[in-house]
Amino acid sequence: MSKILKKILLNQSFFEEGYEYQFIGVEIGKDTFSYDLTINVILPKKGQSYVTAVFSYHIHNILSNLWKYINDSFSYSEHILIDGKEPITGGVYISREKQNKILTNLRNQITSTEIKLKNDYLSFNVSWNPQSEQSYTLDDIYIDFYYYIGLSNFKIEDKEVIPNLEYADKIAGAISDSLFDDDNFKNKVDDIIYTTMSDEVDLTKIDEVYFNGIWRIIKIDGWEVSPNHGYNIDDNSFT
Repeated sequence: MSKILKKILLNQSFFEEGYEYQFIGVEIGKDTFSYDLTINVILPKKGQSYVTAVFSYHIHNILSNLWKYINDSFSYSEHILIDGKEPITGGVYISREKQNKILTNLRNQITSTEIKLKNDYLSFNVSWNPQSEQSYTLDDIYIDFYYYIGLSNFKIEDKEVIPNLEYADKIAGAISDSLFDDDNFKNKVDDIIYTTMSDEVDLTKIDEVYFNGIWRIIKIDGWEVSPNHGYNIDDNSFT
């Protein structure tokens, strides 16, 4: 089988969703029951974002089609190169352009929201900023995007109210908890990230890794706060 695999895999490029896959190494593994594959991935656009789990998915598709052709299958390990170079540690790279675009879309598409109080709704404006120069990290199966948000222009049932700064940290914590529990708000944040990234990194078919938006409230009406969680908004929170 080794000769057949080398003849098929080494003598042509394979294409999946705009990526070019070049098999540059096909060797029998140490246990002789598997193959060690080295694959060079050519990105559609130089310097674009990538997640190597997407490449693994594409490589498996290529090999699955091959198995149908040869009427056999095999175990394999893969060594992925990207444009001839080792991928970044962790296999996740989000370009500065995409980080900036996500931030712009968050600012444009989520300018205000509301949370449910006991008897009424509290609405407010939302402003977004990244927590650091690089706005994302890889945390196990999640690519987390971190943001600071500021809240202002508070209203209860369309009536303007002012946060009681004595309880500002508790207010920030209560609102933060409500927003993380609100599927509509959380899904909207995540959908913006997925949509913005989709032309370079499509994770919708991948089960191994997910985009995830995370935020921390740092300002209320321009005042710096440190969210104190586990509290509810009550009659003393606003005037």
